Amino acid sequence: LGLHLAARLPFGEAVHSPIGTAAVNFVTSAPKDTVARTLGTSRAALRRAKADLATPLARRWVGGEGSEFLEMIVADPDADAWEAIRASLGAAPIGRFPALVAEGAESMANAGAPVTALDAIGSIIVSRCGEMMGPQLAQTGPALEALARGGCDVTAVIDVLLVRVGAAGAAEIGDWTAMAQQISASVPSSETQMVQAVTQRSRALGAIDLARVPWLIERGAGRTEVREAIVQEILSGRRSPGDLAIALEGIRTKVQSAWQVREALVIRVARVGAAQEPRPLLDAAKRWNQVPKTLRGREYDPALDAILALGGLDDVVADLRA
Repeated sequence: LGLHLAARLPFGEAVHSPIGTAAVNFVTSAPKDTVARTLGTSRAALRRAKADLATPLARRWVGGEGSEFLEMIVADPDADAWEAIRASLGAAPIGRFPALVAEGAESMANAGAPVTALDAIGSIIVSRCGEMMGPQLAQTGPALEALARGGCDVTAVIDVLLVRVGAAGAAEIGDWTAMAQQISASVPSSETQMVQAVTQRSRALGAIDLARVPWLIERGAGRTEVREAIVQEILSGRRSPGDLAIALEGIRTKVQSAWQVREALVIRVARVGAAQEPRPLLDAAKRWNQVPKTLRGREYDPALDAILALGGLDDVVADLRA
């Protein structure tokens, strides 16, 4: 007898058990289209035979055989279906986890999964956050958006991400800022906390993602904290003169052409001396507000004197003194 017919016959428990086993084996190994066709006509009967079909379907989905297997699960779900999705995501390769959890959360939310099932997916994200860095965590944004839309409270996930931002290193701050921006777009209620966390960490590190300064300012970051991080980023020497000059021009109006940036650029050139081409940063410095006269004698004028001693820069030094 065909599997679909055998499951429909009024056999007793002794026969239903092997039918269920056969169904699981079939779903585990049969071609995708064949499985979909059989489930489309015989799912209820196979369920009566106590066949756990969701688990092998979820494994095939997570194993990379296609989202169609996930859709087969959510097409006629039960409690076992949601658990199968959760368990499979818990064992998924971490490299594929962000895409899979987004796919799973979206399908579950669209299928009207109960909040308890969605909460379980949120818990999986929390438990696996430590396995991922900023770029991967940024990719969980669509999953969080779907979970929140379905009624899940994603606060626990946001709290973990905020802790990770607070532990970021200088070399990683760009990735974590990008993550914060993506998560904020997916979960708008997290935006204020994300902006504050990134701003505080950037200031503490003396490192900031210059490309995302406009986003930070527009979303309420303190200008003083951002400016202080920019100054330290300049002085750190992490960026080449050309790249730094271009990046600073892109944010100049957002930080109101702060004179502290002009001062930092001049000080950096004086410290580095002839080891790097000075003109890109000196020309960039001219576009920022002049250092107040009462503060020039502290570091600005001595730095200009040191630059003048390098030779061949009389014109630009004169402009910077004006």
